Amino acid sequence: MNSRGAKWNTDVRLRGKGSLVLRKTFIVGRNVTIDSEVEITTEGDLFIEDGVLIKTYRVPMHFGLDVYIGVGSYLDGAGGLTVGSNVAIGPYCRILAFNHGIDSESTLSYGQQPRSELGITIGSDVWMGSGVTVLDGVTIGDGAIIGAGAVVTKDVPAKHIALGVPAKSRPLATLPA
Repeated sequence: MNSRGAKWNTDVRLRGKGSLVLRKTFIVGRNVTIDSEVEITTEGDLFIEDGVLIKTYRVPMHFGLDVYIGVGSYLDGAGGLTVGSNVAIGPYCRILAFNHGIDSESTLSYGQQPRSELGITIGSDVWMGSGVTVLDGVTIGDGAIIGAGAVVTKDVPAKHIALGVPAKSRPLATLPA
């Protein structure tokens, strides 16, 4: 681990094998867990608040410049996760780069059903409100805003706002001033 500029609390847990390649400042809050052979690279400042859990299973995660991950968030990058620059991930967000399949005609148990691991891409200058959930296979375009509590199941184009469950997006330019 290259730890130049890293500030760790004493109760941060790094479990399993993995690597952190840090380019600038890496600030980690209390009760943070980075787990399961994680491979994280950053281009710049990465701020991880208290109680965040990051898992990946040997698939790289990449963060751009100035990324903030809010308190209590959970990032599971099993299918890969790329986050652009100047991104704010609000508190208690869930970013899940995998999904379980369901085949109602199969005799396989739930745990044996096929999984998808398409990955998630979050562009630059993205703002995600509190409690957002982003599901596998989604791309969020540059300059997008995701409203608090939204469940993002489909791509969000650049400069759009996505709200609701499931999230529906519309151009930011259509919002009243």
